[in-house]
Amino acid sequence: MDIPHVVSDIDKENVSVVEFRPHVAPTNCLSVSTSDDCKIYSTSHDGTMLCVNLEKMIFENMFATDFKSRVKHLTWHKEREADTFLITHGNGRVGIMDMRKRGASRVDWIKCFPRSARTVDIHPTNNNYFLVSSGTGSCCIFDMRNARQTNPVAVCQMNHPKGLTSAFFSGLGNYVLTTCNDDFLRVYDVKNLGNSRLISQTVHNNHTGKWLSVFKAIWYPSREDAFLIGDLKKPRRIQIYGRNGKLINELRNKEMTTVSPVIAVHPHLPLIVGGNSSGKIHAFQAE
Repeated sequence: MDIPHVVSDIDKENVSVVEFRPHVAPTNCLSVSTSDDCKIYSTSHDGTMLCVNLEKMIFENMFATDFKSRVKHLTWHKEREADTFLITHGNGRVGIMDMRKRGASRVDWIKCFPRSARTVDIHPTNNNYFLVSSGTGSCCIFDMRNARQTNPVAVCQMNHPKGLTSAFFSGLGNYVLTTCNDDFLRVYDVKNLGNSRLISQTVHNNHTGKWLSVFKAIWYPSREDAFLIGDLKKPRRIQIYGRNGKLINELRNKEMTTVSPVIAVHPHLPLIVGGNSSGKIHAFQAE
């Protein structure tokens, strides 16, 4: 886990990095606390979710999977409230984790798929609904109020011909963006949560190979008309697409020599960052 301080895209000598190695396997998801900017949450393939307090420089173990189980890895997390999180497990379940509780009662598990839950996202205007994607080729929207049943029924299900790497809500929750191993990016209209409608599908090479993280297309924060994804073409680039699937722009630089499967956008500043498991980060700032 590296925490860079980007001062300038020109003055490289003033870029400082603090490095932590809290996990023993790859980190799948990082997020900054919505209530405390000094706290960062991380979920790892090693089956743990941690919180680092940057002021105190300490790590807190928030969750650890049952290491005796056949499937142990965690794949994603999403903060619902200051003390409540959703976490996805490789066994196809989503956990509702309440940090105010202790022990095993801290997490209530929901069986969403037979196996391989990938990402989880919470509806931005109604946090009773969550979206979860699967390597089985499906993504579903569940109502958290009913999902604790033995066999929960999805409010909405969007099936794909191959496994998904991600699915995310748009800024207001009116659309869902999926990245699929069939080399398509898809956008669904989910204004009516019980009835999704495919509105665009874009051909995109999503096969990054065994040495790179997988592509996960993401929405531009707080918007519903644009999304971003890395690309395998040379010269290397980050692509920006419209909701209709048409290419809007590409971010390139002569120093951008590596693929950027991981992309993040600053929530308040016009700053787009792409990176990969080799440790290289490319930052673009709008003029």
